[in-house]
Amino acid sequence: MKPYVSNDPESPCIKKGCSTDAIIACCGCPDWLAYEQKEAIKMEVEKKNDAVNHPNHYTRVGIECIEGIRASMPPEGFQDYCKGNVLKYIWRWRDKAGVEDLKKAQVYLNWMIESAEGAKS
Repeated sequence: MKPYVSNDPESPCIKKGCSTDAIIACCGCPDWLAYEQKEAIKMEVEKKNDAVNHPNHYTRVGIECIEGIRASMPPEGFQDYCKGNVLKYIWRWRDKAGVEDLKKAQVYLNWMIESAEGAKS
């Protein structure tokens, strides 16, 4: 069986003391396999749910909320909407989500720029 490697202190093999090394190789015991499966699922969910660019909770029937908002107003209205969100995320970034809020502000600023460039053409 292929050995498994982890340095996660919560892994079952480190908790059981299978190895004293900082990074261990596990034999593939049932506890370890269940842990690895849970971690793989968690990583896959985190990959699919991009909290900055494509948060899952803003998508319904394959349409992102931002696209519905963009379609519901003229370009100038959408640009103002984006401006408000840029200001919101910059205003709160130190008190709420830190760098993630700055990245969200950046996304809204990019949408605002794209809209403004598109409105000029």
